[in-house]
Amino acid sequence: MATEVLSPYTVLIAMPFVVGAATQERQAEALWWAAALAVFSSFIPWVLIMGGALRGRWEGHHVRNREGRRTPLIICGSSVIAVTVLMAVFDAPSSMQALGVAELVLLAVTVGVTFGFKWKISIHAAVASAAALVTAVLYGLAWHWLWLLVLLVGWSRVRVNDHDLPQVIGGTLLGLVGGALFVGIA
Repeated sequence: MATEVLSPYTVLIAMPFVVGAATQERQAEALWWAAALAVFSSFIPWVLIMGGALRGRWEGHHVRNREGRRTPLIICGSSVIAVTVLMAVFDAPSSMQALGVAELVLLAVTVGVTFGFKWKISIHAAVASAAALVTAVLYGLAWHWLWLLVLLVGWSRVRVNDHDLPQVIGGTLLGLVGGALFVGIA
């Protein structure tokens, strides 16, 4: 259940709104861009990846086999590039542009690790830890309880045999770098 409820698809729908709501400059506009970022970084990839999984192009909507990740990562990357370029062209609030850039960097590193090192880093753990860090920085100490959800996600990925512990730790560390990049840019 944790693997599904706290999947990158779910978290990447929520995160733009978490960032948009914390945006001080042009908040109403930030929330519109949050909707666009949620659609492009989560909903569109989910629909396309789910369609491929249903047609048997890769193992499930979480793409369990490392070799099958090529097309889904291209889908995700293309979609996030498109919305990030749109945000730059139409001068979206800097917080939203920073989130788009951080997502692109996470995806680029994931592609490099997946195909350069032929290693299946946990995208679930990366997205969860980035989200926990960004939320805690934006909203304060009371939100550090989210780290318990990062642990739950990591445990669930190992428990369902989709990753081993080093892959979850690697994903968690990658997410911390992505979250820190967002904080540094924003």
